[in-house]
Amino acid sequence: MQIQPSPIQANPNPTNPNPTNPNPTNPNPADPNPADPNPANPNPADQALLSQVKLAVKTEREATEVVLQHLLEVERRRLYLRLGYPSLFDFCVRELGYCAGSAHLRIQAMRLLREVPARDREEISKKISSGVLTLSQLSNIQTYSRQVLSHRVQPVQKLEILKKLEGQPTRESQKIILGELGLVGASHERMRVRGPDQVELTVTLDAETVELLEEWKALTSHANPEGRASDALRAALRVAVERARKERGVEREREGLTGVQVSSAENRSEQGASLGLSGTPSDPSSSSPSSMTSPIPLGPPQARGFASRAVLHAPLHTHEVLGKLPAAIPIAIRRLVWARDQGRCTYRDQRSGRRCEGRHYLEMDHITPRAQGGRHELRNLRLLCGGHHRLRHLDVS
Repeated sequence: MQIQPSPIQANPNPTNPNPTNPNPTNPNPADPNPADPNPANPNPADQALLSQVKLAVKTEREATEVVLQHLLEVERRRLYLRLGYPSLFDFCVRELGYCAGSAHLRIQAMRLLREVPARDREEISKKISSGVLTLSQLSNIQTYSRQVLSHRVQPVQKLEILKKLEGQPTRESQKIILGELGLVGASHERMRVRGPDQVELTVTLDAETVELLEEWKALTSHANPEGRASDALRAALRVAVERARKERGVEREREGLTGVQVSSAENRSEQGASLGLSGTPSDPSSSSPSSMTSPIPLGPPQARGFASRAVLHAPLHTHEVLGKLPAAIPIAIRRLVWARDQGRCTYRDQRSGRRCEGRHYLEMDHITPRAQGGRHELRNLRLLCGGHHRLRHLDVS
């Protein structure tokens, strides 16, 4: 039996590549709502979606403007400090859940609003809600203004720049800001994560810094034969950090110091008692604005000897005479406080129990102020970051 091939059926509509689809304008016959090729007759479903998107964007902008006003009040009240955060940025990231970039944009925009008069602030807020101005424009003005070294950029000049940025795209806005501030060709610092343990840092160096970098690379060329800037920077930072530790009376052992429990038997010796070193971090029930609620865990054996060594080298007569209290806290005491508090702020929010743990701008705080007879004793000292130290004295006053 011989099978005859079926004759090829001619396509009655040569403009339709798919003869099984009677509607050539709809490539997918299963789609009941194909896009109308005639823009004069828009699809009702598409129009409804577009309206919803525009309404959502408008609502988002209005909500952003409200967030800026709230952040302004949070900073004015220093509420983030009372909640145990070292900075408003940390509060936005950890408490409000913003990413670092979003937090930076909102904080910088808010601080520009804080600088300008109330009448202009209200006008700018309306323009943010309407989309005439953006958060990135306000943030860039604040960021680039800090790079002007010859003078402080006044709010009046910032308002003039804002007027020129209305309706401008991001790249054009940056050009306008740099031109108005006289920073054409300048770049700002940027840090970008490149891997699990690598970060790309982009900075602009002046001539003096470049000269210092080249001299350092030459001095350390035996250890860095390829002259890599990253290796040179690491070596320079190690030297600088070790020097800063010595100047601040901080000793960190590389064997793995994780903390010191100062209430150990070593510190309850007769020599430690004469220095007032028998205390532990401040009692949680005290009236001070923060306290350590538990002793810091002990480190390895070599770390446990750290406190006793500091005691042995401390002068015995430091606190024997109340009327001759030295102005500076002895190095040995500073080292003990730093080790006990693990080099972090000890402020703790009494309601949530959250500890600040800030590592920047740390200062020694007397729990009982010196004006009220407080001494340079371990039990009377703690580490506070600059913000919480100021908050502490505001509460005391």
